Amino acid sequence: MLNPEHNHEQSEDLSAHPSLQRQDKQAFEQLDTMSKASIHP
Repeated sequence: MLNPEHNHEQSEDLSAHPSLQRQDKQAFEQLDTMSKASIHP
């Protein structure tokens, strides 16, 4: 299906969409702890 208002081809893998790559609560807590310790993920 083509949509003239959409700016890319259809994705073959849904994981390509940022909205479907959401982290769980534990991952957010780990990132928060790492950020406070100035450790890059």
